[in-house]
Amino acid sequence: MTSAAWAVSLLLATACDRGGEAGVPARRPDVLLVTIDTARADHFSYAGDSPVATPNIDALAAAGAAFTNATSQAPLTLPAHASLFTGLEPPTHGVRSNGTYHLPDESRTLAELLRESGYQTGAFVASAVLDARYGLAQGFDVYDDDLSGGRHFEAFAYSYRRAERVVEPALAWVETASDAPLFAWVHLFDPHKPHDPPEPERSQYPGSMYAAEIAYADRVVGVLLDGHRRLRPGSPAIAIVTSDHGESLDEHGEKTHGIFVYDATLRVPLVIRAPGFGPTRSDAPVSLVDIVPTVLDLLGLPAQDALAGESLVPLLRSEPGVASDRLIYAESLFPRLSYGWSELRALRVGRFKLIVGVDAELYDLETDPDELRDVAGTEPDRIERMLGLLAARHADSETPDARASLDAAERARLAALGYVMGPIARAPGTGELADPRERVHILQGIQESVQLFQSHRLADALALADALATEDPDNPMLLSQLGFLRERAGARSLALAAYERASTQVPSDPDLWKKRARLLQQLLRPRDAAEAWARAAALDADDATSRRARWSLLLAVEEPRIVVSETTAWLAEHPSDGRALALRIVAERYGSPTAALRADFEAAVAAHPEDAHLHGSLAGVLEQLGDSSGAIRHLRRALSLDPGQPMAATSLGRILLERDAPEEALDVLSSAERAHTADPVFWILLAEARYAGGDARGAAAAARTSLEHAPTRADLWARLGRFEWESGDDLRASSSLERARSLGLDDFATSGLLADIYEADGKLTQARAARERQRALGARREPNR
Repeated sequence: MTSAAWAVSLLLATACDRGGEAGVPARRPDVLLVTIDTARADHFSYAGDSPVATPNIDALAAAGAAFTNATSQAPLTLPAHASLFTGLEPPTHGVRSNGTYHLPDESRTLAELLRESGYQTGAFVASAVLDARYGLAQGFDVYDDDLSGGRHFEAFAYSYRRAERVVEPALAWVETASDAPLFAWVHLFDPHKPHDPPEPERSQYPGSMYAAEIAYADRVVGVLLDGHRRLRPGSPAIAIVTSDHGESLDEHGEKTHGIFVYDATLRVPLVIRAPGFGPTRSDAPVSLVDIVPTVLDLLGLPAQDALAGESLVPLLRSEPGVASDRLIYAESLFPRLSYGWSELRALRVGRFKLIVGVDAELYDLETDPDELRDVAGTEPDRIERMLGLLAARHADSETPDARASLDAAERARLAALGYVMGPIARAPGTGELADPRERVHILQGIQESVQLFQSHRLADALALADALATEDPDNPMLLSQLGFLRERAGARSLALAAYERASTQVPSDPDLWKKRARLLQQLLRPRDAAEAWARAAALDADDATSRRARWSLLLAVEEPRIVVSETTAWLAEHPSDGRALALRIVAERYGSPTAALRADFEAAVAAHPEDAHLHGSLAGVLEQLGDSSGAIRHLRRALSLDPGQPMAATSLGRILLERDAPEEALDVLSSAERAHTADPVFWILLAEARYAGGDARGAAAAARTSLEHAPTRADLWARLGRFEWESGDDLRASSSLERARSLGLDDFATSGLLADIYEADGKLTQARAARERQRALGARREPNR
């Protein structure tokens, strides 16, 4: 143990009021780590002139060490947290972006080191970006990433839970902990967009919802610290509050974060309070990678070799310890991985900061803290020296192979956020990729298009995305967004073209192949769709979803022998895959009577009684044979094994509606609504069940959701119009019914309902036209009676 660590350990022992007998050291203190996502350093009042009052973190800073010059290694949540927990920089730990990377299992995290030293370890995270699958769960006894009760958003956003919903389970875990020391990591996501602060902060900061979110996070940090003191009154604690990265509030043309490596998104708050240390304040250059060596030093634990960070314990004692000219590295590969632009790397040496992309930029942070004056042209010697330091620090500029394994739903969700991309097919290098500074207006346009879509202005969002794609035609994220918007507008062929172009830029992204496959199915090109599903599956050895979709299509084009061969090989390695087994049964019995299928599925269910999909498949066969009671029984069993399973819920809801049991159907369908199924049939069944129960407004809402997934279905527009009319929304009803007519649904009932609505609203010209159309259609029907 170093002399510094021994001294600190002694201080901790004397500060702890749970010491043992003479000569027996007191147990180590608890460690509380709070990371507030997307929190700018200058939005905390302990740091100086802040637009936000943060009294709880101010109190922590007043009692401990406040670091006013702390830097993150990346302006993205996952790589920044990976650096914080490993003490390593992104090129070393291998996590270079959100969503697509996984911290390697061989990494040594702070949680692992503390658990090996007798700590109870618990993590409580607020956002899916830090889901356990991305590797940060290493070393935690409890990793609470359950967002089921969180806040959900439409496309281009994702679920999170508010700070209070994170701290509640954290304090419940603290309350049940043993007397052994504990390490608790609490992640708060609220300052990240989209902003939706609660009261009273919303009213306190009406001009900035971002500031209100910071204030809210501060309030909840106070709840956490007070709760720990109350639940473990005799336990000293090291408390650390920091952030993964900041937020650009229009600086350098960036509205949020992720692209640039200016201090607006790299400077973070950092406060450390430790027993035995008095208040201090430091403007020394420090970094997130310093947290691991600092905690180990505070606890008297052995230092780890080859860490990029340094212990800040000398600074806690107000002593020199961190060189003013130390090297601090940061990067963003996000522009390259998602947009096809140049990646950016930064190196700070003392007062100067180098940024390298297509060109080199140099800023004197002492005289130009906002990084507005690039002095690269006047400092050629300094540029050359710093480029040499950067090259020596990380000679390999390519991303290590630390890709995360994602399921289909997760890939699709993250793709909508811009994370599931890369590597870009074009080779990196000066001049071959666009300079993000010259493309930032494209980024702003993409974000504006997202906002337009979320404001239900699809046509405007699509027009803007089309214009941007004309200017930046090889941008894979933009092309993917364009494809999504075209899908929502019903332009499937154009959507397919956008996805095809995107996949030429990112040929290794399976999600793009899945999007192509789905559209090819909808365009009635089953063989092409099967090939696209095969390409997606080839990029992910464990992708069962793409394989099943391919097998279903092969059955549709009468290729059962291929299905039997491929499912047999798959089941040899995945014997519990009930969906694959069901497809093999269908393929083996291809062309046989349905009764034979029934016997095979009954045998499969007997062999695998806990497989929900086999119960659902047997139900489908029973319904074909006219045994609806048996179908209901097996569908209920499927749902008991897998609550909310969309296919089973859809089938059971439909059968119950056909049997005139709308209340039962509504119960079944409502329970599956949380699955967020993209099946328009599910949503229209839910609409019908709500309507049968007298809820016309709720029926209209479900019908609108069905049209998000099938915008060209004229029959769905007609049903929506009927529900809107019944709920008293005549204007929307007439618009929906006219949309149904424009899509080809020109029938007696639609024209009659339109005539009734127009007459009720006093629109006599439209009413007469609709009534004349109804009479013409009625006359056309007469001979068939």
